[in-house]
Amino acid sequence: MKKILLVGEFNTTTENMNRILGNHFQVQLGSEDPKMVTGLLKMEVPDLILISTTGMEEPHREIFEYIQRHCLRIPVVCVGTGAEFEIFEDFFCREQIHKIQRPVQMKTIIEKINKCLGIGAKTGEDVQLKMERGKVLLVDDSKIQLRMLKGMLQKQYDVEVAESCEDAMKILHRNVPDVIFLDYDMPGADGKETLGRIRAEKEFSHIPIVFLTGVTERKKIQEVLGMNPAAYILKPIEPKRMEEVLRDIFGQ
Repeated sequence: MKKILLVGEFNTTTENMNRILGNHFQVQLGSEDPKMVTGLLKMEVPDLILISTTGMEEPHREIFEYIQRHCLRIPVVCVGTGAEFEIFEDFFCREQIHKIQRPVQMKTIIEKINKCLGIGAKTGEDVQLKMERGKVLLVDDSKIQLRMLKGMLQKQYDVEVAESCEDAMKILHRNVPDVIFLDYDMPGADGKETLGRIRAEKEFSHIPIVFLTGVTERKKIQEVLGMNPAAYILKPIEPKRMEEVLRDIFGQ
């Protein structure tokens, strides 16, 4: 059984990776601490290193420096955002290291791992892993709107709903979604404030957020776009538009 060292801070993302990959690979779960990672690599050489760069900063370059010096023959797959990759960009010039940018499905990560390990068409050992469905969080103060959107998506995705910013934050700390659809006009903490709170926490800052808004004024639309959402959808929401946005986000 092939051995994978999974490097990254302990969060829902690494837990999911560990659980899914553990069905078919021998997975050693490390943290994002450079000393722990280098210590594990000194004790045992894995067949592949999988790195989740969420939360990683300049001090974590030590991990890449050690790999560059001592693990040149081990393929490395890094999963993270464009901003995270920029910190370690000088290491990605080597063919040994492969980047996968979030948001991404586990299917894509597994395909890359199989390719790096020579599993599949070349060996006839096609590894079939049970895929998790994409997770969607809907945030809207309208119960009617939430019911409609959930009915639209629940056949293909695992959907949770929240009627306020506070409810959304509680769900995020329990179960991190792959994408958030956020109503822009809500009483109390509106979409702008909710987005700010989500992005203020490192663990959630990578999650693509799609604004839902009934406002069609040019000034308001520009204000929405100025917050750099993954997309925005005008109400009333058409199923076709939801499908287009989700296909773009999940890369399907």
